[in-house]
Amino acid sequence: MSINAWKTSFIGLNKPAKVIAGVAESFAPVALWPYANATDDPYWSGGSNPQYYRWEVTFTVNDRIHGSNLTRTPFAFNAQDIEVGDFVAGAQDGKVCQIMSISEKGNNTLTAVVEDRLRYNTFRDPTGFGLFGTPGTVIFFQINELGFPMLDPVPGEAAADFFTNVMSRFQYMNPLTNYLLEQSSHGFQQGDSICIENSLFALSNPDNIDRFIGTVVYPGPGPDQFILRPANGIIDFVPGLPGSVGDYLYPSLDGSGDLTTSADSRRPIYLKIADAITTSTTGTGIDPTGVDGDIVEINRIQITLASGSGTYTLDDAVTLINAASASHKVTAVKVGAATEVASDVAGQGNAYGIIAGYVPFSASINGVTVNFTTTTSGAAAYGDPNVADANDMIADINAAGITDIVASLVNGSELKLRHNAGGAITIVNIGADLNGNNFAGTNSVSSLPESTPANTTTFALRLIRTDGGPLTIRDFAGVFLDTAGVLSGQNGRYALGLNIEQGIRTGGITVVADITARDALNSLVGDQCHVINDGNNEWATFTYDGSQWIKTGGQRSVAVDARTLKGTVALPGTTTTIGTVSEDRRILNVSVAVLQDLVGAPDFTVDVGSATVWQFSQHGASKVGTYVVDTDLVTTTREDVVVNIPSNSATGNIRVEVSYI
Repeated sequence: MSINAWKTSFIGLNKPAKVIAGVAESFAPVALWPYANATDDPYWSGGSNPQYYRWEVTFTVNDRIHGSNLTRTPFAFNAQDIEVGDFVAGAQDGKVCQIMSISEKGNNTLTAVVEDRLRYNTFRDPTGFGLFGTPGTVIFFQINELGFPMLDPVPGEAAADFFTNVMSRFQYMNPLTNYLLEQSSHGFQQGDSICIENSLFALSNPDNIDRFIGTVVYPGPGPDQFILRPANGIIDFVPGLPGSVGDYLYPSLDGSGDLTTSADSRRPIYLKIADAITTSTTGTGIDPTGVDGDIVEINRIQITLASGSGTYTLDDAVTLINAASASHKVTAVKVGAATEVASDVAGQGNAYGIIAGYVPFSASINGVTVNFTTTTSGAAAYGDPNVADANDMIADINAAGITDIVASLVNGSELKLRHNAGGAITIVNIGADLNGNNFAGTNSVSSLPESTPANTTTFALRLIRTDGGPLTIRDFAGVFLDTAGVLSGQNGRYALGLNIEQGIRTGGITVVADITARDALNSLVGDQCHVINDGNNEWATFTYDGSQWIKTGGQRSVAVDARTLKGTVALPGTTTTIGTVSEDRRILNVSVAVLQDLVGAPDFTVDVGSATVWQFSQHGASKVGTYVVDTDLVTTTREDVVVNIPSNSATGNIRVEVSYI
């Protein structure tokens, strides 16, 4: 099951939000949800009440007049402005779907495949039907870089509760804070910490923790997708992120303002987490030509098409468009016109006399395996839950996401495959149906030939933007783009970057009572913790490095006057603690000043922890005076400084000073 990541819309100054009303005229089911959410999910393809989550919908789109000269057509939006990644909602029921692909569009017409993302509508509707009412009025819109819909102004066709319903849908699971990602058989579980390792998503470990990107909110839907709570904001509006997935990206020092993988600036800005998805459109026009002087506009760059002979060819147009690629970021390619092949019952024969088979069966199309399991249409038509007809086969083929291959219905009940780039169509049978009949070939269930050669005699125009950015095109003068049949829009996506803001993530400071509470925190790399009592009735601060808490400061570490501990003891006296030395401190010297002659004094010591640093018997220090000892003792733990005096009946008075750094 292929996905399109959420694509936000960074609109730009003085361009209005794209809000366009229209009518959903008709729909055809495209794909059933292929995975169960728990064992009793009724709506997936194998459930008790299977429901489609993708449909091909034909729309009529109204013109929307506005006041900006910066849009594709100045001062107006129409169907040409609607793109893959945009959203469309029923004006009355507020059901929101996302546009996943567009097969046809004109100024006021649109044919697109839409999806009930994450089956939100399916489980909202008591019947499990996830599409808005058709026929019925609809409203097209975009989301902004915060993941919320831009609905200004709301068209008059909308019901009173339309805005509330749509906003609630995006607040339920905001796509920017619940980011849908894909990796085959990832095996992640809810709560897992995810990092980038070798350009793949991986569970956090000591070797990859510096590339931490977030936490798994939900390990699905299905085995190949997961929903991530990003550790920081994900950006998808910066063109041309360099490097590979997992690379840090830095500002360049060459004055260009570009990003680079070179760490010379030592200021990382992003962590690249996904490559771009190419934006492209392949024309339906065969060998398009035009009259010298035609002007096409690509991403607001105007290109005059001419050959000098009065008319220009497709080759001329490709050359002239590519001469300006540095400005408009688009490459033109001459490709074979679309290759098409349809069911041929008369020529190929058919297993049952109709385009149908008994599931399950399978085949590969251009190297991609298609498992035919859908029977919704066939079961309804023939009363047998094991029969897949042409509609069911189309749903399974399109759900497989085969590059440049689109399946559709022709003649009411037959199957057609179209290779949009004009390449060959090669089918290899893998598993026969329940009666031993193959998908393709002689007397097969589809009556499609196993091999259809590439088109090498007629050609079409393909426009490509490899960084995934917008491909906004129009005929400024003439009709070349219209004749070529290429579509304006952005069906790709810029590369994704995690905004790391001078660090792996934005960490927080948590205040807890003690070390036990600190260790119970669900911490991420860079988090900080203020512990009120570190076990010594003192506060301390810690930073989490991904595997352990590192002490960065404490109450004693900021006490400047604690570098010399002082205490006075009058004899007869008992063992006395004069202070505490923190860990990792060097004891410089110990000074014992006899303030009054000592009479009958026992052999007392000055100890730092278990180490004796000054001893009375070694100095004969009974007379008034100062007796100093230098030392190089280094503490490894927090230690008390103690004047250790045995029981005595002596007289005298001493002052003890211990200096340390």
